[in-house]
Amino acid sequence: MITKRPRPENEKKTINTKPIAKLKESILFFTKRRYDFLLIVMAVGYYNLSSSLDDTTKMLVKKDAQIQKLASYTTYITDTGVIKQYEKESFNVYNQKNVIAKTLSDYLVVSAYAITDNYNKTFFETEDKLFKGTPLFVEFYKNFIIVDTQISTDTQNKQFDIGKNDWKMYLRWVRAAINDNNLPQVIDKKISNIEITQWVTKDADFEITFKLPIYVKSRNKNNAIDEGITNAVITAKGYYDLSQKTVVNSYGMKFYSFKISHPTINQEVRPK
Repeated sequence: MITKRPRPENEKKTINTKPIAKLKESILFFTKRRYDFLLIVMAVGYYNLSSSLDDTTKMLVKKDAQIQKLASYTTYITDTGVIKQYEKESFNVYNQKNVIAKTLSDYLVVSAYAITDNYNKTFFETEDKLFKGTPLFVEFYKNFIIVDTQISTDTQNKQFDIGKNDWKMYLRWVRAAINDNNLPQVIDKKISNIEITQWVTKDADFEITFKLPIYVKSRNKNNAIDEGITNAVITAKGYYDLSQKTVVNSYGMKFYSFKISHPTINQEVRPK
C-alpha cells in the first residue's frame, strides 16, 4: 500500500511568474506607445482617403474636359434623324460677303434652259407652278428665306413677311420672262469676277450690292444669235442666325429683301 508523504511545513509552493511579467511588459509597452499606434492608424487612413480624393478629382477633371469639348462642338440633326457634331469654326459676318454674293448668284441668276428643263416646259400658268416645278427655287426658299417662326424674334418674323413678298415679285418676273421668251437661253456666270459695290454689316445683319459678269447667248426675236458679256446687279439684305441653320445652309444665312436686275434677250451686250 502506497502512502502519500506529507509536505513538510517549511516547504513553500513555487509559482512561475515569467509569463505574467511578460504580459505586464507588453501591456506597459502598448500603453506607453498608444499615441504612436494611433498616429500610424491615422496616417494610413489619411493616405487612403487622399488617394481616393485624388482619383475622384482626376475623374471630375477628365469629365469636365469632356463636357467642355462637347460644348465646343456644333450639333445638328440631319433629315434622317442622325445627330452630327463638328468643331465650331471661327465666324465673322464681315468675312462672308463673297459667300453671300455667290449664294445669291447661284440661285437667282438663271437661264431659260435651266428653268424649262431644256425647253420641255415653256409655259407656266402660275408662279406657284413655276416654283414647285423648279427644284433650285424650292431649295433657295426653304433654306435661305423661310424661317422657323417658333424660335425667330418678332423682328425676324416681320422681315420674313417682307422676304416672302420680294420672293413673289421675283417669281412673277421669271414667269413672265419665260412665257414671253425673254430669258437668255445660255448663261455662264463669272463668279470669280464678282464686284461688290456695297457691303455693310452690324452684328449679325448685312446689306450687299454687287455686279456679276455673265456671258449670255440667245436667239433674239429677229432670229439672230446674240452673245456677249453683260451684268446682273443684285442688292440684298439679311442676317445670320445659327439657330436657323440647315444641312444646305450651315450658318443660318437668311435673306429678307432682295432686288435683281437680270439679263434678258435683246439686252445690249459687250463682245465676249
